Amino acid sequence: MVQACQTLQRQVTQLEEGLPFVKPPTLDEVHASLHSGDLQRGHLPQPDGGRVGIAYIHTLTDERRLWHEVILPLVSGALPPPALPRAAPIQNWHALVHHLLQGGVVLLPETGPPLGLDMAGLQQRSVGEPTTERQVIGPKEGFVERLDTNVGLVRNRLRDPALRIAYHTVGRRSRTRVAMLYLQDVADPQLVQRASAGLHSIAVDFIRTAMDVAELTFQHSWSVFPLIEQTERPDRVAHGLSQGRLALVVDGAPFALLVPVTLFDFQHDGEGALPGPAVTAFVRLQRLGGLFLALALPGLYVALLAADPLVLPIPLTITLAAARFAVPYPVATEAVLMLFAADILAEATAQSASAIGNALSVVGTLIVGQLMVQAHLASTLLMIVVAASVMGSFLTLKFTLSYALRMWKYALVLLAAVGGILGWFTGLCVLLVHLASLESAGTPFLAPLAAARGPAAVARAIVQPGRSRERLRPAEYRPRQRVRARPWGRR
Repeated sequence: MVQACQTLQRQVTQLEEGLPFVKPPTLDEVHASLHSGDLQRGHLPQPDGGRVGIAYIHTLTDERRLWHEVILPLVSGALPPPALPRAAPIQNWHALVHHLLQGGVVLLPETGPPLGLDMAGLQQRSVGEPTTERQVIGPKEGFVERLDTNVGLVRNRLRDPALRIAYHTVGRRSRTRVAMLYLQDVADPQLVQRASAGLHSIAVDFIRTAMDVAELTFQHSWSVFPLIEQTERPDRVAHGLSQGRLALVVDGAPFALLVPVTLFDFQHDGEGALPGPAVTAFVRLQRLGGLFLALALPGLYVALLAADPLVLPIPLTITLAAARFAVPYPVATEAVLMLFAADILAEATAQSASAIGNALSVVGTLIVGQLMVQAHLASTLLMIVVAASVMGSFLTLKFTLSYALRMWKYALVLLAAVGGILGWFTGLCVLLVHLASLESAGTPFLAPLAAARGPAAVARAIVQPGRSRERLRPAEYRPRQRVRARPWGRR
């Protein structure tokens, strides 16, 4: 009963805060609604003898801009309050408190509604090089934690009047701003409507990261594979928007979210500066080979050792038996222990400082591995397999995808230990069926292989056509305009 009364009282308070002002608020009422030690308030004298109330949170406001752009013009009488640049009327208590919490300044004239001015001045780090998506050839700009800066970086690369930016506020207590970016004449209207409805339906108190917004907006499945792409590169976001995708930029997060996404989007990155489609196809094959090494090679090793020696060629059987002659436990136990140790080392390297991470990688690869082989706790052949698997996981380009590969490789190892080559192959088939069942905002996760229409769609997953032949946008994103270039890319 008490909880129901508290809920009803909170709903009534929210309703009252959303109603328009009946009379202009006073500074005392503003202080009562936001009783905080960093709230500054006072009165500014006017040349005609009147006074203008002012309130702001000094920890969020740029006080230098406030002095030059607001206080001096008002005190000197150069400009009246409504004539100040970017001054906008505030209609209710909810908008007034929200404006203060965003670093704005509220002016309370003696007559008329209160006015709000954007004077946010919280210090942010400058635009620098991306830390998780570095590329040798290409732009070096990366997103920061400020929403307006990130939107400006995308706008600077996509100067199209059709670019639409819709702002939303999510989180009942964190009041986190989210910008939804899309090209109106290219993006699928159903995708835009689904994202907008998802943002409006978020009803949580606090937003921790950008992935909270993604999960609450698009309702992720329980799959370990990422169905939304995170990127800290403005050029990648601009390119995704031009293809018909949609981006979400969250205030306080140095990453943007792109939907929809396919498995091959995680492998195609930084290829715009490569010289020609042949080099691009070679790089893509390398990355797909690395994906196979990271996922299936440990299980294949266990399957070969668990198979009947009469099935394998005699030289291969002798080599495998000699490699682990002195290892005291089964091959599956050996593989799981070494893979788990390698994953711990990789996670410690990624989460540590740069100097410590480099030292950990050297210690793990040179010292620990060599000592385990000398102590007969692991075979030299398994060390090669584990090293190849770790290197292959680094070619996936995205940390979120590498975690999925790490988890599935343990399942393949266990199936290989139980069923040999047949169990390993069965695990690969189950994984393929699982990937084929996934969708990202309505797009098959295995597109363009899924429901491919003709060999050209299948070949596009590996062979990127030259810029002169890339006339159509990918069909899997359902763009409103398929054609994006004239024949041969010329007028």
